[in-house]
Amino acid sequence: MHQPALYSRSNDMQRESVSRVLREWAGRLRWSREEQEAVLDVGCGPGDVTAQLLLPRLPSSVRVLVGHDVSEEMVRHAAAAHAALAPRLRFLCTDIAARDLPATPLGACAQQLQGFHKVFSFFTLNWVLDQRTALCNIFSLLRPGGEALLVVVANSPLHDAFLALQKHPRWASYTHDAISLIAPYHYSSDPINDFSAVLQEADFHIHSCRLERVSYNFPSMQEISNAAISLNPFLKRIPEELKTKFIEDSMTEIQREMSKVLSINFNETFERNNKTLSYSLISAHVEKITSS
Repeated sequence: MHQPALYSRSNDMQRESVSRVLREWAGRLRWSREEQEAVLDVGCGPGDVTAQLLLPRLPSSVRVLVGHDVSEEMVRHAAAAHAALAPRLRFLCTDIAARDLPATPLGACAQQLQGFHKVFSFFTLNWVLDQRTALCNIFSLLRPGGEALLVVVANSPLHDAFLALQKHPRWASYTHDAISLIAPYHYSSDPINDFSAVLQEADFHIHSCRLERVSYNFPSMQEISNAAISLNPFLKRIPEELKTKFIEDSMTEIQREMSKVLSINFNETFERNNKTLSYSLISAHVEKITSS
């Protein structure tokens, strides 16, 4: 989450899902032939998905793509790594759940551009506890008639593993706030209904909102470990001399939770051989419709 270089090397799972979603959904968005549009990517991370997957799929008429992230480290990395694409691609640091969004760099950018025509967000809103404020902010950033394509993790063994670490005597003091970093719909019996309700509270018109089960087969156990490390929100708190043990225990818990998803008994053979992570994704296509 705060290791941009590692995340860029370890996010093949996310890139695969984003590519698939863009192939299926991007063609449903309406693009203007007369007006040069402004586009926002909420939660751009290190910028590789924004620059390499999203930007090439945008019409040439799009005048600017703004990548935004809450992490200053991610934004600095993204701006440096993709400087050659400026000024069409730029990056800003802001909390999408900020209560005073107009006073932030993103708010100022939106005002300068007179709002965004399209907003994308991939694997970001699941880290945001205050869903209502975040979605209301996205609504406010859009122009009337603007559309958003949102992809949110509903449930993942990784989050169950984070919660399991909270109960571990060795790691409890470092993971005490694990529940606040878990996907808001992780324990929901009807995540589509719950997410749709928040979208409607934010005044979005919902064109489509669906839940799907996704599986990704990692090439190796090391790839799983790298991905888990890059997403682990607690690693920066762990003393350097304890990090190796923390990573080992984290991997054990992740494998244990992965076995539960498959409804099989956790054992050493499974731990050595299973490389498939299954999780649930919400994909939503919404629009800002204002009454005349």
